[in-house]
Amino acid sequence: MMLLVTKERFEQLHPPTYSAANMISVQEVREFWAKVKPPESVASKEVDVEIRIDGKAFEITKGGRSGGFDLVAGMPAMIRLRNRDNVAHEFVSTMFRDIPFHISGNATMVRAGRASGVRLDPGQDVTLEFTVPIPESDAYGARESAYDIFYCNVHGKEHGDKMRGEMLVIETKGEIGGG
Repeated sequence: MMLLVTKERFEQLHPPTYSAANMISVQEVREFWAKVKPPESVASKEVDVEIRIDGKAFEITKGGRSGGFDLVAGMPAMIRLRNRDNVAHEFVSTMFRDIPFHISGNATMVRAGRASGVRLDPGQDVTLEFTVPIPESDAYGARESAYDIFYCNVHGKEHGDKMRGEMLVIETKGEIGGG
């Protein structure tokens, strides 16, 4: 079996194929990949929301307001967590139970009842990348924005704790007008 790949097709390949290109002996292909900029690292990407954890409290330092943040349904999102406290903390939500997400950094996956998320040791930074879920349609086919909370399963279980916040998933394709 033989696979023919044109130069145009190589331009469409996903960046992890860079290492495979070094095994191909076609000089033109090697020269092409040598000129291609490598993928941007997660550390240098712009995040949508940044949360600093310190003093047993969540502080939203970017992309939100005191006590919460908004995400747009169906769009890619990045949340960076920075644990500056002297104890480990968790960042969990029921939203993360049902969606796949990518973790960059040193963290442990956790499940807390119906919620899922990550556990960060002191001094750790972690970035979560995911596509914001689209709220389910109601009986009439309309979609509305969804509300969820995030919390530390160790220090934020109770209402009024400083290690709790709210996420609003904004649906931009819902109905306009009234009934």
